Amino acid sequence: MRGARTLLTRLRDADIPTALVTSGGLAYATHHLARLDIEAHFATLVTADDVTCGTPDPEGYLLACRRLGVRPRDALVFEDSAAGIEAARSSGASCIAVGTPSAALAAKTLAVVDDLADTPVILRAAGGTG
Repeated sequence: MRGARTLLTRLRDADIPTALVTSGGLAYATHHLARLDIEAHFATLVTADDVTCGTPDPEGYLLACRRLGVRPRDALVFEDSAAGIEAARSSGASCIAVGTPSAALAAKTLAVVDDLADTPVILRAAGGTG
């Protein structure tokens, strides 16, 4: 996704712990994280191998929150799928939609961004504008 590396760097620099939650399996996820050289940005990884119910069930996000030691209501999820947005919201986390969700889904999120580097709440947390 556009801006992902910039967002991950800003989160790391602001000491905000991150998790990757994916519907892919562990081998798939670790392969692509290594290929993109971004695996070190994530404190934990939750894959399809870790959960019994996939999206739109919130199990993956709830597990990530437990592993990070944060309350779901204090978590912020970035999602590019309808099922993922529903899962994030069901977990109690706030959500930012990436891409162009339907108007109904967009209304359930804090913001909609096309470029992760343009995420307003992260820019403010990292001392930028937005």
